[in-house]
Amino acid sequence: FFSIIKPLDIDITIEENIVTFTPEPGFVGERGVIIYVSDQFEIAQSNRFNILVGTVEEANQSENSS
Repeated sequence: FFSIIKPLDIDITIEENIVTFTPEPGFVGERGVIIYVSDQFEIAQSNRFNILVGTVEEANQSENSS
């Protein structure tokens, strides 16, 4: 059992234990996510983590400055 607190502007899917994050078209920014997992006996909570979505231009600038 998985439960996700879905952030605005980002779709989240889970298939075969793989989590995929897909930003809405045109979204640029940062969002936080928390995932809860249950094995019927206990619930485990992931750490809160951030997803940062930038533009292609920002990614290119970052690569060029390295």
